[in-house]
Amino acid sequence: MGRVTPTGDEPVPLLQSQGVPSGSNKWATTGDIAALGAGGGVQIVIADFSAAEILAGLFTGLEVVPAPGAGFFLNPFWFSAQYTFVTRPYFTGGEKLYYDGVIAGLIDSLTVMNTFVQSIFANGGNVQEAHGNFVISDIENKAIVFNSQDGFDPATVGLIVTSSLGSNTGAGYAPGDTFNIIAAQGPDNTIFTVDTVDGGGAVLTYHISTQGDSGYQTGADFNANTLTGGGVGLLINIDSIIPGDGTLRVTVQYQVVAIL
Repeated sequence: MGRVTPTGDEPVPLLQSQGVPSGSNKWATTGDIAALGAGGGVQIVIADFSAAEILAGLFTGLEVVPAPGAGFFLNPFWFSAQYTFVTRPYFTGGEKLYYDGVIAGLIDSLTVMNTFVQSIFANGGNVQEAHGNFVISDIENKAIVFNSQDGFDPATVGLIVTSSLGSNTGAGYAPGDTFNIIAAQGPDNTIFTVDTVDGGGAVLTYHISTQGDSGYQTGADFNANTLTGGGVGLLINIDSIIPGDGTLRVTVQYQVVAIL
């Protein structure tokens, strides 16, 4: 069968349920039905994102609802997010629903992927109330995206894989002493144990004895916070991290509204 392209005036029967008297069926045109899709009808979109897509795009924005076209804007009613944990949590600082490319385009926010070690569901509630007022011209033909742009890029934050001695190896340490790293952007629950020191107690070698959460970024000369022992002054470089994994499903109920 060949494809038929409707012109907009073809009649389409709208059949009633059983028990409705004969002859009461209504008719609409294909143009009427298209208009419902282009503006006025409430719709639900379900968008699934892989770990690779999250790492590549969450910080700048994962598109959930495409731009509706010139002369229209998207009016979201509610949204939810389901994060499926696999082996490592992401660290994002929180996620938000935004109008793409709009300054102060926040619709609503959640925290669903941030340092959790289990699958989790979060509901954005009635975002129609939460997102406040927008200038229509600002949100005309704008997609709705899910992002962490006010937090951290999950591709650059994760578990510590490798580290090294920084520019100061400290003094007063002894084998078996423990320390952690104070990193402003994340947790401090990765614990390191000193293995060997020189005659003045400067650290020569150490190892990670307890792996903590996914909240570390690479960088040089992080302060070592002494947990046991009397060592001071040690600086540690974080040379490489491994980010979180898991998948994400974002659901949005919305309406396409024609601009008057």
